[in-house]
Amino acid sequence: MANGFIYVLLNPSFPNMVKIGLTEDTSERRARNISSATGVPTDFIVLYDMLVNDVDEAEREIHAHFSAYRVNKRREFFYVPPKLAICALIDIAQKYPVAPALPAAIDDALPMLRSRFPKFLDPNIFSIRMITVPGSCYLKIGRCLNGVEEYSEEELPLEGLKTPDTVTPDVVEHNATLLATLDEYDWIMVSDIFPKEVALQIAKEWEGPGGKLEQLKIK
Repeated sequence: MANGFIYVLLNPSFPNMVKIGLTEDTSERRARNISSATGVPTDFIVLYDMLVNDVDEAEREIHAHFSAYRVNKRREFFYVPPKLAICALIDIAQKYPVAPALPAAIDDALPMLRSRFPKFLDPNIFSIRMITVPGSCYLKIGRCLNGVEEYSEEELPLEGLKTPDTVTPDVVEHNATLLATLDEYDWIMVSDIFPKEVALQIAKEWEGPGGKLEQLKIK
């Protein structure tokens, strides 16, 4: 019995089916690992995932729920519409809630980022959550691309983040406060929440001759 994520993945090369599986890592990293196989023509997209307290049992239940639509008993692919798979995952995950401290480990970072960087933030982003779990702190980012909602997860390589064995509201507040101190240059170093062209312009302003980095060194 272990905490983990149940995910719903979609591959554009197989539009009539979804992959439903589990990972004790992040769903985004799992999608990247699967996508790296030589037999996979296009990358998998994380449509949705949920953290549960018994990832093996939750996976067994959702697989049983869609057993009639399974492509192959040895594979985790199902002929199921994405919305139906997501709805089933939400219902089943409610039976496997994580420990009481963990729900408080989610902080909505989007309002803060929209307030601080209205001209920089990727307009396709509709959700940014900072998630702190034992041993890890990462962003879960939702984007709407061509009418399809996609989610990605990015580890935060920041000094000072707290990821103790027991995550409390104080820990989440500490990490959220740390995020709020980052400037636009910090953000292009740790995440891709700004469009590429915006990130390049920020880098130019900070790193060029007479730029902000040089001015900071003078101070």
